[in-house]
Amino acid sequence: MNSIKLLRLAQNDDVDGLKVFGTGVPTESCARILSEVCYEKSGDTIAHVAARSGAVGVLRHVLEDLKATNLLECANLDGKRPLHEAAQASQRETVKLLLHLGAEIDSLKRADWTPLMLACTKPDLVTVELLIRAAANVTLKNKDGWTPFHIACREGHHNIILYLLDTCPYSWKNHSNNGRTPLHTAALHRHLECVKLLCVKCSYEPDEEDSCGTTPFMDAARVDDTQIMDTISSYHNVDVLKTDMLGRNSLHLAAQAGALSAIEHLVRHYGLDVNILTKTMQNALHLAAKEGQAAAIELLLSLGCSAKQEDYKGRKAADVARAANHHACTAILCEAEIKDAPPK
Repeated sequence: MNSIKLLRLAQNDDVDGLKVFGTGVPTESCARILSEVCYEKSGDTIAHVAARSGAVGVLRHVLEDLKATNLLECANLDGKRPLHEAAQASQRETVKLLLHLGAEIDSLKRADWTPLMLACTKPDLVTVELLIRAAANVTLKNKDGWTPFHIACREGHHNIILYLLDTCPYSWKNHSNNGRTPLHTAALHRHLECVKLLCVKCSYEPDEEDSCGTTPFMDAARVDDTQIMDTISSYHNVDVLKTDMLGRNSLHLAAQAGALSAIEHLVRHYGLDVNILTKTMQNALHLAAKEGQAAAIELLLSLGCSAKQEDYKGRKAADVARAANHHACTAILCEAEIKDAPPK
């Protein structure tokens, strides 16, 4: 029987099929043969495939009956052990079995992800609970400085966030390597209910900055989520004029991203001056022009943003659009300049 057929038996939890393969073969030899079977491209062994598929019967047969215990901590080419696979696939019974057999709870795959971190990418709270009750470390960070709490906030798993806060009340204090809080992440990924939860349960500073000077409010503006903008501002006394390291405020970032609702909301609801400038003397039109955001340009013009403003290099927004080969934007801005020109 070839390797692919054996791996498919594992995927289908076909214990009888594996036993047929082992008929007449000494247990030790059978264990050795099965331990060497893997997918060439991924390095997934029978244990990885079974763990991911929830094939508890196959795992018991291979790890307990045949005593191929070397497979318990065998890493594939991504550094994943079977417990990583089971946790990521929310295979509860498989997780229980692997933990019972002594799988290392905080083993690291490539990029320093633990099984708990992978479990937090999925909404299954029970798998997360199983790992934490088995003493999984909730404070470990991956190579980007993210903890399980940060990951749960990225995915918007409200129930897991609550459980992690109950388990480790200071989980929310983590900053990633680039200075981003879980609130930044939840806002950027538009998880409104999670943002509300974090605002109520956690004591974030009103305008907490990441390493680029970006605040959660700015992130919400950039992704065009006015509900999250309003939620953050209602719980925190945010400075809507705050700028990042490049001197861009929320309006500039919204213009750059083409976030139409956020642009209008910032001007009409929060009262931002549509012609406010960055450190380099650019207004929101310059940033929208550079990114080819034609709809944002039309909206900004309708709100009174000047097409005649020159940046520190003497460039108008039309010049920026032309340099970036955004022809539609260039045409809109040139027409706006003509309309704004004083009569001869």
